[in-house]
Amino acid sequence: MSLTFRILQLEDADKILQLEKALLAKLNDDPMMAEIESWTGPWRQESLNHYLPTGWCFGGFLRDQNNNESELKCYFLAQPMLFLNRQTQSLWVEHIHYENPNDGYEIFEIAWKLSREKHFQKVYFPESIQSLNLAGVKVNPWEPQYVEIKTTRVN
Repeated sequence: MSLTFRILQLEDADKILQLEKALLAKLNDDPMMAEIESWTGPWRQESLNHYLPTGWCFGGFLRDQNNNESELKCYFLAQPMLFLNRQTQSLWVEHIHYENPNDGYEIFEIAWKLSREKHFQKVYFPESIQSLNLAGVKVNPWEPQYVEIKTTRVN
């Protein structure tokens, strides 16, 4: 089943929270520890309240037989950054979520192509994207836990 992608809105916060908390519940035997971990997640409510209204966050949704959105499968939280690392404009991807590598590549590609289309010089991702098959994309380490990808021909 293919995904449809769209800009995420503040109304999508509950879908993100449900997705991430379900994942935490799978990874933690102790519900209290899962709750404590959720307080510092990049997808916590305060973070969603900041990122979602910016218009730079995208999600991939499954559709049901009536063509209605049924389930959020992947997403990223991002915002433009001005004058970061000597670049005039960059896209900062704070968090990217995917469980299926194909979905992960599709959501990665949206951020990367959007950055190119808007003439941003670089896009910064959490280092976890390196697990995707990014053939033909030069990924450079940046800070601990982040990587950068040039989106223009800058030196």
